[in-house]
Amino acid sequence: MTRGKTGGKTDGLSSVRRADDGSRGRLSVAAAALLPAVLLSVAVLWRWHGTLSGYWRWDDTALLNHLLKYPCWWNFWVPEVYRELSCANLTPWVFLSFRVDQGLFGLDPAGFYTHHLVSLGLAAAACQAVLSLWLPRRAALCGALLFLAGAPVATVAQRLMTRHYIEGMIFALAAVYGYVRFVRGGSRVWLGAAMGACLLAVTAKEIYVPLIFLPLCVAEGDIRRRLGGLAALGLVAAVYVPWRVRMLGVLLGGYGGGEGGDMMALLPVVGRGLARLPVLAGGPAWMLSLGIWLVLVGIWVGRRPARALRAVLLPALVLLPLVPLTVSPGIANPDRYLLLPWLVLVMTGFLAGGVLVRETAHGRNETVVKAAVLLLAAAAVVPIAAHGCETGRDVGRVAAEFDIQGRFAWRHNDPTIGFMPTESLAGSYWYINFLGRIKERTGHGRGMPQGILDDWLLDDSIGKLYAYDPDAVRMRDISADIAARRATAGAGVRPAAPLEVVFSYRPGLVTWRFGPQGDGWYHLLAAALGVRTMPPAGGIRAVLPDRFTFRVRYTSPEGWRTFSPPFIFAPGGTDIRWSREPQS
Repeated sequence: MTRGKTGGKTDGLSSVRRADDGSRGRLSVAAAALLPAVLLSVAVLWRWHGTLSGYWRWDDTALLNHLLKYPCWWNFWVPEVYRELSCANLTPWVFLSFRVDQGLFGLDPAGFYTHHLVSLGLAAAACQAVLSLWLPRRAALCGALLFLAGAPVATVAQRLMTRHYIEGMIFALAAVYGYVRFVRGGSRVWLGAAMGACLLAVTAKEIYVPLIFLPLCVAEGDIRRRLGGLAALGLVAAVYVPWRVRMLGVLLGGYGGGEGGDMMALLPVVGRGLARLPVLAGGPAWMLSLGIWLVLVGIWVGRRPARALRAVLLPALVLLPLVPLTVSPGIANPDRYLLLPWLVLVMTGFLAGGVLVRETAHGRNETVVKAAVLLLAAAAVVPIAAHGCETGRDVGRVAAEFDIQGRFAWRHNDPTIGFMPTESLAGSYWYINFLGRIKERTGHGRGMPQGILDDWLLDDSIGKLYAYDPDAVRMRDISADIAARRATAGAGVRPAAPLEVVFSYRPGLVTWRFGPQGDGWYHLLAAALGVRTMPPAGGIRAVLPDRFTFRVRYTSPEGWRTFSPPFIFAPGGTDIRWSREPQS
């Protein structure tokens, strides 16, 4: 009896121990899964903590003003409201993301940047989670860290206006994770989660629409589950397409318009644009990085030629949304446009290397194969990280220009104060105009200092003049130079030089043609827009504000300039035809 009792007690204690061991095991698994996310978030905050002291930059003020003007959800369902800001792309998620920040932090940029960096850390953690479906956790963590070291990440980390690219990436990677878990035998809950994540991703940015073809790129699971996944993600497209047409009025987006429809003539432009992407993403050592990627992927395909289709299909799906952007506005920097291609490049390189190790590392060969793959990875890391750091510094310098000039404009209400916007700010001068509207809407004052877009436009109403000093990183009083600037500018202007301006505006589309000079540079100067370099002919999808006023400036190769008179676009659309004939 005593033995029985003792035995019973022993069995009970064993059950408790087993249950306790099971709980500890589950906690260990959870901790192991959470640790990479914590490490990646710490890495992001360590690298970009200086961003937390930043101000509004680039398109931030346009987004904030629109958010203050209309309820957030209208951007998801009211076409007229959404098109007031953009008729080229459908990205309403960014307003919801900003609305969360506004509710939590008011108009404190530090709160917005904190959210921004947290989202970037989550995107890296999602990258690690997806890679860990095929790779050991440490290798997956290295892949996520390499992604963070890239030049496109160095750009988006400092630009709040790119929030939707980052959070759309989180949703896209969550969709990949859910789909793979489903085709590996998981419940339909995983597929439902993948559908929901995919739907959120496409509200963030069009570049994530190719997610619907995910089952064609992931060759796992039986055919019934893969077809089921394709059908489920196809439902997302069935919802997205009519919604997009409703919101934009067209199916295809992009900024280009009025180029003439000669697709063959545009092919060289597209080809040159796509050919520059490896240079922009990889920096001076891009050939080394691309060569390593090609070696790893080439071996991966060579071992099983059936993989060739996926090796072609995946890059095509990622690059296809970039084709219109190579035409207009062009891709000249490793910015938000390259964020998704960079992610895919890193992930496919690591996956190909991981498969290479798994399929070829046996016995004595294992050490050699692992060492070779690690050596290739190490050779790519240094130049990639160096290019990322250099890009981060370059973007940071321009960001500082926006920070200092933006705070200057916010503090001053006197329109007799002028300032010379830097080239970056002059090309995005809507930043200042929307900042002024935010100031009025929030009761922080009326009026703004005048941005002088050209010294020739420096009139007598300006009593004090300031300019950004890049060495001191502050605004400097240059009022003593006003008279000299006027004199120098006037000496370089030929008011009677021939000039031709043809403009056409219909809400949503602007087309133009300038002449008669075939060389030199044309610029559009507008208080609501800034200084924009314009090709002699072209078109762009845009919505202009009521009574949009502008001039055209021509600068010759010799340096002299001439200006058109001011023109005004009517709200409902108008045609402008003006010319100044050469005087005999």
